[in-house]
Amino acid sequence: MPDADPAQLCAARVFEGTLDGRLVAVDAESGKPCMSFGYGGQVDTATGIGRHDPGMYSITSPPTVIRGVVVVGHQILDGQKRDAPSGVIQGYDAVSGKLRWAWDMARPDGAAPPALGETYSRGTPNMWTTASGDEQLGLVYLPLGVSAVDYWSGSRSEVEKQFATSLVAIDVTSGKPAWHFQTVHNDVWDYDLGSQATLADFPDKTGQSVPALVLPSKRGDIFVLGRRTGEPLVGVEERPVPQGGVEPKERAKTQPFSSYHTLRRPDLTERDMWGISPIDQMVCRIQFRRADYQGMAVSRSIRSAASSLPTTTTCRTITGWFRATRPIGAAGLRGSRRAGRSEVRKGPGIHSRVHRTPSTSTPAGVCLSRACSASSHLTAASAPSI
Repeated sequence: MPDADPAQLCAARVFEGTLDGRLVAVDAESGKPCMSFGYGGQVDTATGIGRHDPGMYSITSPPTVIRGVVVVGHQILDGQKRDAPSGVIQGYDAVSGKLRWAWDMARPDGAAPPALGETYSRGTPNMWTTASGDEQLGLVYLPLGVSAVDYWSGSRSEVEKQFATSLVAIDVTSGKPAWHFQTVHNDVWDYDLGSQATLADFPDKTGQSVPALVLPSKRGDIFVLGRRTGEPLVGVEERPVPQGGVEPKERAKTQPFSSYHTLRRPDLTERDMWGISPIDQMVCRIQFRRADYQGMAVSRSIRSAASSLPTTTTCRTITGWFRATRPIGAAGLRGSRRAGRSEVRKGPGIHSRVHRTPSTSTPAGVCLSRACSASSHLTAASAPSI
């Protein structure tokens, strides 16, 4: 800690977050709690959050400390409900544990913590991953996710659409945004930023080295931004993307693409489908043709949900296998008693969801293609994205 006696307990501190939302400070040498920090060495970051079920609101990444301020974000469970806990970002004094500020994007001038009986804005985009910061500039860089429920945008506020799936630079002194850069406009694909931005020196247009950020994205594009203003140091092109889907008026006409580098693979084609036998390959090709697939930013639709899948298909994904059974049709989607049930199966490196229908399903083939690695893009014709 600045100006602390090196022999004093907690002169050097380790900060950690817990799955129940506590921020804990311990002495770096002995591991003993820093009793002067908060209450007995910890603070409850859920103050002002309001109702949240166990496991719904957690700290899953290390806090970031810039200029004596401990900056904390939270993981809010995906896809549960629109009325989810807030994605508020909080800044605590590294010595006392006192709340310095809280950035609630929907209430930028609201009290921190909120007044008794009030809460931070619910369902706003959160930061579940790790922030990075610049001590000299006094900025912390927040990689944000999307609003609660992820795949539906009709109930989002304009400020949520403005900041979701963005890198947001916050002034750690005031807790106010200095700039932000959005990597997906009105994201309904869960393309949230999953990695912190890396600080680097990078040549600008004149060849002079400037402080920069290298920002990877879940889409595979890598963006290079100036640390001071967020201006791209390498070109970013707005390209037209598919329209339509269940919310045609909500879809952005274009999305940003980096001209620096991308890890994104080419769009899938029917030739990419593969199976153990010719019949398996044929089933995969039929599934691909029935899918509403138009590349990376295809809008979700209802058409393929009612008629696209064969009886049973098993696909290899990046993290494991998934199996999908015959869709139950529009009546079942509206809540028919014959809708059956779903269960989630997990194992080492495996995330799968099996939908069980009342009738017996017969295997129709095994699909081992890179279509499965893009399962979140095969609109409603594949297993839920992970």
